[in-house]
Amino acid sequence: YRVEGRALHVVEEHAALVRAIFAGYLAHGTVAALKQDLDAQGITLPARRDGVERETGGGPFSRGHLYKLLGNPGLHVTGEVPFDTVYLHTLVRDASGAKMSKSKGNVVDPLDLIEQVGA
Repeated sequence: YRVEGRALHVVEEHAALVRAIFAGYLAHGTVAALKQDLDAQGITLPARRDGVERETGGGPFSRGHLYKLLGNPGLHVTGEVPFDTVYLHTLVRDASGAKMSKSKGNVVDPLDLIEQVGA
């Protein structure tokens, strides 16, 4: 992905690489064989710049990279939405500033709150 403003956009050449890696895994059947094939073809991690302009990537895929990638297929790889609903939350405090917790009995059901005021 690349960041533009406050949005993430798919980098098509990276998505194509991910699809090729999934296809390679299906063809080889093991991560070790997939890695050996990627190394033989000279396929490396895409180079990129992080938020402070440090360059990362550009080296060979490790087995760890491949396991992580293969364990997290997304919409652009499988064609299926990986999650129906995603809830984002942060630490919530009550009116007196205390952390809300079930054990303290000062919690609010977030789904009830969303239903009342919207999200």
